[in-house]
Amino acid sequence: MKKMQHETNSDIHPHEMHRCKKLLIQEGVGQIDNRINAVEAFLMNDGHVTLIPLAIATVGNKLIIKAYAGGIKSRIRLINMGLRIGDQLEVITNTGHGQMVIAIDHIRFVLGRGIAQKIMVERIM
Repeated sequence: MKKMQHETNSDIHPHEMHRCKKLLIQEGVGQIDNRINAVEAFLMNDGHVTLIPLAIATVGNKLIIKAYAGGIKSRIRLINMGLRIGDQLEVITNTGHGQMVIAIDHIRFVLGRGIAQKIMVERIM
């Protein structure tokens, strides 16, 4: 397993990275390496965060869905809910634990922490 590098100009605090990694490890031993590598590949790009898991986005952030980090079942579930790659969303509530609320247009979705961890998003500037 590769170690995650922490850059000082990154938008994600090292404790948040550790929490994300811990959540991914809790998913199951067979999927640890693939999920951590997927998240690592998205998180760092020349020291700048490009994609982050939705679960660590803060209230008020405007984001765009760029990828899914989960397996086929979670991808199908997200698509059936109406959360598609390319959708723009806003984080309404996120306490850092438990469920979070997002809005796409005028529709609100309540997502559990696990499924929110699998949605990779990019901030809209």
